[in-house]
Amino acid sequence: MNKNTPVIVLLILSVIWSSSLFLAPMSVENGTVHLSDNGKANSVDYSEIWNTMPLYPRIIYYIGDFNCHQMGSRSYFINGNQMPVCSRDVGVFIGMSIGFLTAFFTDTSSGVCRAIISIFPKRIRSKILSRINSRILAAIIISVFIFPMIVDGFLQLTTAYESTNPTRTLTGFLFGWILALFFGSFIASSVEEIHTFQAKIYKS
Repeated sequence: MNKNTPVIVLLILSVIWSSSLFLAPMSVENGTVHLSDNGKANSVDYSEIWNTMPLYPRIIYYIGDFNCHQMGSRSYFINGNQMPVCSRDVGVFIGMSIGFLTAFFTDTSSGVCRAIISIFPKRIRSKILSRINSRILAAIIISVFIFPMIVDGFLQLTTAYESTNPTRTLTGFLFGWILALFFGSFIASSVEEIHTFQAKIYKS
């Protein structure tokens, strides 16, 4: 198995899901989906609405319902219909698609940390790596991408601050992008290590 095969599969699945978030609202009658702010994540709150839909949008909205709170005030609308997940999750899933695509082009020969660092031009990463350990640098990069969503969500939860949908989407995108890049690079790197190990055993 090629090291990038699992990443390609994840990329395809991620693109299909991300696209479905936009296609599902267009697959039902205008004005069919406009939810309240009372929904909860990890539970199905609106099955009576989804059961009236054709099979494809019904599946997408059911998955979205279980995954997301689906608050109307924190969601985008397409074709007069609320999207299956909130604005932050839209950013997360699009970011994951881009992240898996990026992972496909990373250098996984030296492990996941250097794979993440390889997103930077060679000249820049060479200068940085001459001053800082690759694991520390990878941790800093991951933190920089994750931190904005944590701060935005925490302030919204604990203070009177109310984020905007574009901000939620942007912070979600950064989180999804680095998450998929890490996960994709880890898988590709692991497959490559397995191939190297098998080659050594075969030679011996």
